Amino acid sequence: MNPIPYIAFLCAKITVLERKVDTLEKLYGCQLVWKIEGWEDKVHEAKLGRKATLFSPPFLTSRHGYKMALSLCPYGDGKGGPCLVKKGVNACA
Repeated sequence: MNPIPYIAFLCAKITVLERKVDTLEKLYGCQLVWKIEGWEDKVHEAKLGRKATLFSPPFLTSRHGYKMALSLCPYGDGKGGPCLVKKGVNACA
């Protein structure tokens, strides 16, 4: 088996995949979809004071952008009173 044609085939596949990734990056940009499983349980734990703040997985604002994470207090943070959902953006090191 001659490895040269196979390497050329793999290079062509990589080029196609790079184009697809570039297209997806332009299409979706820096969107984050954060699905929180068990929302009722999270709110209940926040009411009890066990885990008041939830953090999203870290994400990049662009390919070479800032690394960030979202925070969410499902029962407020105590400053605005209960029942206020508080959200925030955190820069990661």
